[in-house]
Amino acid sequence: FPFLRHVDMGYITDYQKPLDFVANPQVGVDFSVAEQAASPQLESFCGCFDDDEASALRHMPNLKTFCSTAEKTDRKLGAAVGRHGCDLETVTARFTKDFADPFLCALGGFGTEPVNLRYLSFGEECDPTELLSAAALNATLSAAKFIRVCGMTWSTAGAGTLFRDLRSLRRLELQEIVCTPAPPPTFWRSLAEAVCLEDLHLASCSDLPPITNNVVPARTLGVLRKVTFQRCPRIVGNEGTWWWVWRLPALVELDVSLTARTADAAVRMLPLDSDGRPVHRLRSLTLTEGFDPDSSDDEDRGDEDDDDRRPLEDCEVLLEASTHLRVLHVGTALFIRTARLEAISRLVSLESLRFEAHVRLDPFVAAGDVAGLRQ
Repeated sequence: FPFLRHVDMGYITDYQKPLDFVANPQVGVDFSVAEQAASPQLESFCGCFDDDEASALRHMPNLKTFCSTAEKTDRKLGAAVGRHGCDLETVTARFTKDFADPFLCALGGFGTEPVNLRYLSFGEECDPTELLSAAALNATLSAAKFIRVCGMTWSTAGAGTLFRDLRSLRRLELQEIVCTPAPPPTFWRSLAEAVCLEDLHLASCSDLPPITNNVVPARTLGVLRKVTFQRCPRIVGNEGTWWWVWRLPALVELDVSLTARTADAAVRMLPLDSDGRPVHRLRSLTLTEGFDPDSSDDEDRGDEDDDDRRPLEDCEVLLEASTHLRVLHVGTALFIRTARLEAISRLVSLESLRFEAHVRLDPFVAAGDVAGLRQ
């Protein structure tokens, strides 16, 4: 195949047997997919290598995109791809068991060579047995524009920061990350260099620390337009995080899960306009219900009347400060009752309004208030 540039055989592995293998086990079939597909002109390869040393890579000198689909790998494979990773621009590993850590550790000769990697995606589902070492977390990714890591346990002792030299980063997505131990706020200091960051997405990361202005100055992230904090209690439970969020100069979209306590922190840190009224510049706001791992159910409830009242009051303040809001999505009844719909009807710029199915409202009163948006 002298003109072959792209090979995608992600669902063919060395462990598969020919259809007649049971009837004719003596029939030998060569399943060396990577070895046979390897050629100097190959630019992208998706599939499994035929040995743990990924020897076929030696015959792919111009490879730019690699996708690993092997469910089980040896650490040697991750290290071998990492050594080749200086020239790779896109690396995706659907199953990261014993691949991600050696790959990042070996990437760029342990920091001695420049790395051209632009797109990095690890994992599709949570695997707490997959460990990422401090050495891997110290990898330099100066060309990376997109980083996605899902479902791992990070060994953060000795990891001074989350990767290094993120000057080109545009989107960071972390999901279902467990940290041992839970790192301090200085763990985020690499984001202070991420001046191109446009989208920050953190979900189900209970151990990740708050993001504060003294570690990551908000003014340095001048193009960060979208922030997502879903089920990240350490982050949203800290007032320093909210001071930082509200002062991001380009922020227009916020997707966040809150409890009564964290909603109160968010409202208290709202900036004030010249008349002393809370205000922000969001155009899109999504509110869902979070959790507080440091409080028992009884502690969370506290006084029942106060528990019913405080989130609603916070929501009303937040909505009154939303003078530029165009999109509102409410995914929890914690912040909305029929009596508070009047605050929504005052959002004169609102273009899209959505409630999840479990947000129960009096349909007649709700219809009247929502109709007010047409005025």
